[in-house]
Amino acid sequence: MVKWRLLAFAINDSSVLKMIRAKGGEAVLKKDSALPGEGIVIGEAKTAEDIRAWAGRLDGNWLLAGGGDFFKALLNLRFKESVQPVPVMECPHLFVSGTAFQESVSFIREVKEQQDCVSYMPVKMIETGNVNDQEWLQKLGERLVAYNKCVVAIGEEAIDVSALHLRTIMAKVIKKVMENNKIHEMLIEGGSTAAAILSELGITDLTPVNEWQRGVVRMKAKDIYITVKPGSYELPEAIRDLYPGKI
Repeated sequence: MVKWRLLAFAINDSSVLKMIRAKGGEAVLKKDSALPGEGIVIGEAKTAEDIRAWAGRLDGNWLLAGGGDFFKALLNLRFKESVQPVPVMECPHLFVSGTAFQESVSFIREVKEQQDCVSYMPVKMIETGNVNDQEWLQKLGERLVAYNKCVVAIGEEAIDVSALHLRTIMAKVIKKVMENNKIHEMLIEGGSTAAAILSELGITDLTPVNEWQRGVVRMKAKDIYITVKPGSYELPEAIRDLYPGKI
C-alpha cells in the first residue's frame, strides 16, 4: 500500500533516450539537422519557433507524436485558427478534484477558507470504502443549495490506501452525489479519477462542445456538461471565477 500523495511514475531519468528505452536506431536532432531515412527522431525544441520549424519540415512519410504545442503547430500549417465565444457555465456546478497537484490543493484550501462550499471526503469513508455517510452527503447537498456549486476533494491528511482504491471510492461517492442532487455541470480534475467516475456513472458517449483552453475540453453526456482536466493544467478562467480563491 502507498500513501496517495506519494505517486510513482515510470519516468525516473532526465535522458530522453532512457525515457523511451532506446535500443538503437533512435536519435535526438536539432531542427536543422539532416533527417535519416528511417528510425525514431526526437526533435530538440526550446521555443515555440523551434516547434513550428519541426512541424514545417515533416511530410507524410513520418508517424508524428508529441504534445499540445506540436499538435497546434501542425494544425496551424493547414487551418486558420478560429476564436470561439466563452461558454456560459451551468449551475449547480460540481468541481471534483482527484489530483495531488499542489497548486490545485492550495486553491481548494483557499476556497474552503473564504467560502464554505468545499466538502472534503472523510478519512473514515476513504479507508472503509463505505460511501453511505448520510450526514456528509446531506451537508454537501446543503452547500449546493446555498452556493449553487460545491467542491468535492480529498483532504490533506496522509491516507494509507492505494491510488486505485482512492479513485474507486471517489467514483462511488460522486455517483451518490449525482443520485441525491441535480447537477448541470461538472469539472473533474485528474485523468484516472475522471475515467473511474465516468465508468461508475455508466457514461460511455461524450460529445465535445467547447474547449476552455488547450487540453481542457467541455463535453456533454445526456443532460450534463462534463469537463475533464489534467491535474497539472491551469483551471479555466470561467470556472476559477466561480470561486473566491486564486490559482
